[in-house]
Amino acid sequence: MADLEYHVQQEGIHVTTKIFDNFDKAREQAIYLLSDPTVRRVHIDVVTWTYDAAVQYGGDNAGDIYDEDPEASVHDRIECTLNDDGTLNLNHQGRIP
Repeated sequence: MADLEYHVQQEGIHVTTKIFDNFDKAREQAIYLLSDPTVRRVHIDVVTWTYDAAVQYGGDNAGDIYDEDPEASVHDRIECTLNDDGTLNLNHQGRIP
């Protein structure tokens, strides 16, 4: 397990989660899942297990946020949707308690 992980989860009847060690791989998986017309939304949860991982992800401010509640491992949730024109929409939803 890495200190900084990207968990990709699709919404729907069958919830699946895949874990990646970098955002580019997670984004590629989100796009792949969204290519299925029955999948409307995919989440990328940014999981930080340590202060240093939070700083690596988002700088000193992210480290301070981590320190506020280190038990809340999901530092950021990114909701991914595919627009009608085929472009990817990324919506940061913030920290998930």
